Amino acid sequence: MFRNALWFCVSVILSAAVLGCGGPAPGNDDMGTATRCESNVDCADGDACNGIEQCAPQNASADALGCIPGVPVVCTAPDTCSPATGACVSPCDVDSDGVESIACGGADCDDEDGNRFPGNPETCTDAQGALDLATLLHDEDCDPTTLGDDRDEDGFYRQECGNPQANGVTLFGVDCDDDNDLRRPGLVEVCDGLDNDCVGGLNFPGEDDDGDGYADCVDLMGQAIFDCNDGDAAVHPNAAEACDGLDSDCDGYVEDVDDDGFVAEDAPCTGGSMPATDCNDERAETNPDAAEVCNGIDDDCSGTDDDNNAVTSCAAIVRSGEASCAGGCTVTCTAPYADCDGLASSGCEVDLHQSRRHCGACGHVCSFGCSDGECVRATQISVGWGVCAVLETGAVHCSGGISWGSPGPVFGLDGSSPARSALRVAVGSVSACALLETGAVQCWGSGDAGQLGNGQSGLTAFSERPVDVLTLDGVVNTAVDIDVSAVHACAVLDTGAVVCWGRDEFGVLGDGDNGTLIRSTPVAVTGLGGAGRHAVRVALGSTSCVLLDDGAVMCWGEHVGDGGMTTRHSPVGVSGIDGVASRAIALDVGVDDACAALDDGSLVCWGDTPETVAGLAGGGGTTVTDVAIGRFHRCVTLSDGSARCWGADDAGQVGDGVDDGSPEPLPTQVLGFDGVATAALQVSARDSSSCALSTEGDVYCWGAGEPSPVLNDPGTTIVSVDTSGLGACAATDTGAAYCWGSDLFGQVGDGDDDEGTEFQPVLVSGLDGSTTAVLEVANSAVHACALLATGAVRCWGDGTNGVLGNGSIASAIQYSPVPVVGIDGVQSRAVRIAVGESHSCALLDTGAVRCWGYDADGQIGDGSADNTPHGAPTDVVGLDGSGVLAVQITAGEQHTCAVLESGELRCWGDNSSGQLGHATASPREFAPVAVSGIDGVSARAVMASAGRHTCAILDTGALRCWGADAVSQLGDGMDDDADERAPVAVVGIDGNLARATSVAAGITHSCATLDDGSVMCWGSNTQGQLGIDDSNVLELYAPGLVQGIAQASHVSAGQGTTCAISDPTTLMCWGADADGQVGDGDDDEANEFAPVRVRFP
Repeated sequence: MFRNALWFCVSVILSAAVLGCGGPAPGNDDMGTATRCESNVDCADGDACNGIEQCAPQNASADALGCIPGVPVVCTAPDTCSPATGACVSPCDVDSDGVESIACGGADCDDEDGNRFPGNPETCTDAQGALDLATLLHDEDCDPTTLGDDRDEDGFYRQECGNPQANGVTLFGVDCDDDNDLRRPGLVEVCDGLDNDCVGGLNFPGEDDDGDGYADCVDLMGQAIFDCNDGDAAVHPNAAEACDGLDSDCDGYVEDVDDDGFVAEDAPCTGGSMPATDCNDERAETNPDAAEVCNGIDDDCSGTDDDNNAVTSCAAIVRSGEASCAGGCTVTCTAPYADCDGLASSGCEVDLHQSRRHCGACGHVCSFGCSDGECVRATQISVGWGVCAVLETGAVHCSGGISWGSPGPVFGLDGSSPARSALRVAVGSVSACALLETGAVQCWGSGDAGQLGNGQSGLTAFSERPVDVLTLDGVVNTAVDIDVSAVHACAVLDTGAVVCWGRDEFGVLGDGDNGTLIRSTPVAVTGLGGAGRHAVRVALGSTSCVLLDDGAVMCWGEHVGDGGMTTRHSPVGVSGIDGVASRAIALDVGVDDACAALDDGSLVCWGDTPETVAGLAGGGGTTVTDVAIGRFHRCVTLSDGSARCWGADDAGQVGDGVDDGSPEPLPTQVLGFDGVATAALQVSARDSSSCALSTEGDVYCWGAGEPSPVLNDPGTTIVSVDTSGLGACAATDTGAAYCWGSDLFGQVGDGDDDEGTEFQPVLVSGLDGSTTAVLEVANSAVHACALLATGAVRCWGDGTNGVLGNGSIASAIQYSPVPVVGIDGVQSRAVRIAVGESHSCALLDTGAVRCWGYDADGQIGDGSADNTPHGAPTDVVGLDGSGVLAVQITAGEQHTCAVLESGELRCWGDNSSGQLGHATASPREFAPVAVSGIDGVSARAVMASAGRHTCAILDTGALRCWGADAVSQLGDGMDDDADERAPVAVVGIDGNLARATSVAAGITHSCATLDDGSVMCWGSNTQGQLGIDDSNVLELYAPGLVQGIAQASHVSAGQGTTCAISDPTTLMCWGADADGQVGDGDDDEANEFAPVRVRFP
């Protein structure tokens, strides 16, 4: 495919040579670039020993450029000429500092550095005491133990000053104030307002930090009166209490009880920023600035309930607008709120300062959120096992495999502090890394080859959350650039050095070792650069390459571009890109090739598909600004804002909007990225996918089946789905909850008691996202529950045996959500929920687990065999948050399981089919027991259960199942129909060739999503629940591929129906549809043997 492009480019280049373009005449060694010289500078060859070349076109001895050579410098042996200065230097005192080298019997430890010799004053500051970057980490006196000039003569060097040691580690000083001898390590801390002992902070108890004359220490200042806020001089026991929501006088009382910005009308305070006009200081929704809602309450403290003399109830949440309640609800909105759906019933439902679908104006969509009416911008992107973006806030947002089915911010990288803010992100095939503002590096994902850099490797080295890369802490070593491949990662340090970690396939770690080793902590790349040169960028694939500060490129591994076929274990220069003849400005590495964009506008590639592409920059002085390599395609961005791609286009990876599958041999403009309508700032590619970051901070992606760039549009983003019952429920990122299917017991929750069937999603009553967002949903055959953003839980459906948790064990049906007692977001907050056939559970933010409902088989887990219903949440024995902590829960038909923080799995309840997994024949357990063979080392916090079997994903991505196996729902490949009372391996999903990212256990079947985006199912297929599009196959003993889904992130299985989030905005379902479970709006009640799309309103 690239061969035609290569011959074309060679022809262009040969033609250019015939016409005289492209370099000096044959035989001319001069490095000037002009056709004819105009000054001596054009003739200079960079070697001072050759004398000064002159521009003299009229001279008969001039060469083709008009240059005549200079007079060479002649030195008397053994002195030699220095090319840099043209001076004759002694081989024993090359740096002319007056001290001969050690090799000549002298004492100069570095004869190439004129500012390093014995007796030279050691310093790291200038005359004014400011740090001198030239000497900061430089050993001036050949004694590595002297670190600076000790200005206060207290025997300690300034903590920023340091010298490299023989072992490669830099030794730093420890004096936190080198101008004050009363501050140094070892001094006793006193109450004097200084950090005397240099450990950080004013450590004497109760020291008067804010200088207001109040503290709880008695020492040099003689205070003994308690100051409740020693960081604010306006806060102390004798301060006047102000109406500002703070405890100014340290009496323990804080105005503005409901934290709405207003204090009570009779509050005992004066002045301050908060008006004392709140008519109800215990309700945040009530204050003078609140919008009046038709709810029978005086929301705006006007003295009148429901202004305009409401005669009917209006459910609008108007928000900073006006509602007329007379004869119905009419809405007038006040900025920044708006009525974008045009429905008065939803009021001013959109905050234009916050909504990413309506940011600043109705219909203005943002990729990553909205802040103060402006889209949150991305500043850098990376494509690999998913797509990650660094936002202007410093947060990292990921989607795809690297986010494990939960698109959104990466845990711990939320931009709230420098240590939680990223500058760059890099995504590989199974892992990702982020460079933080502090210069530290963190990685997450699979570390089986040591890619996480945290000292661990092997099948258990997996982390969904970022972990610190050892030694890259931003203090000892500070990183400035990173990249990640399938098996290794590298970082450029602020010193210009490069370190790598992971598996050393083909020498990609560059440490000179020619063995295939795993390095789970960073090792230094050896032999990098030349004198004074340092790396500024790194790019990884099957090769490792760096861009040096002079524009040269060096690589190591295979396909290094040095003109040979030898694998290199240390860096070598790429032929022709030496920083002199040509300079690179951008660089990327693919699976078997690498490319560099040069400063002359051309692109040079080497490896399995070498090519030189000229003319990319076009006219008008535009240049290539970035390059990206996919599996069989390449893309660039230009300085005019346009983007171009070429190569394979079978999956739309060229992005020209043409879906013909034909390869593009020449650079083709990506649709829409013309630099006018939309301008590209950066491009990234892997496999058959490409993404571009626009100058507006939005991310557009194409490929993987989509031929046109698509904005990262939130759409109807699905955040949770459960299809455990005779229907399904889902939550979207609007905060709304939807349910569909059978409504025989009110489990749809729409407030309607018709007990019919809903064939497509309907809003759950009161959970439309307008007041509080729904984060998670869970359902059974008779009821459902929702977890709210406040931490509260609400349930609806059949309340028999207390399954709704509202304090009642009566059989009354609740057609709308009711609160769960005690889990209201105030008394306690839930972070996960799970629903069984006749019981429900919640995981609290304390790590505790509470359950409620029927307890016939011990599924409540309170240790009691009393067989009584529980109408309110009850603590699970051993999981009350005081000892071991749970991080994930799931509920089966009559049993419950939890993943602990340690990785151990515990289950309780019915064990009639071995679903507890503890390898015993006991029929039930009334308290948690450990699952056999999963000992707290290998379990990841992902598991699922809906019937009488259970499945769990290990942190390797391998899958284990146990319990009922009558129709092969365990997926072990055996047709024995025998229950398994301990975990068995699911065939093919072993964590090596296939890795699970989510798993679902239905009544008679199971499914899992894999890291390649596919969905596999096994077990019974009598209702099409396996999604294999074959009604003749009634059962699969091992996983089979679900048809038509390629980018799934999450799967849920129930009573013959399965649903999967195929991308964040698409929910696909298949299987039993007698009660409308697939949600496609079709009421034919026929089984669906292949996935169909759920149609949200």
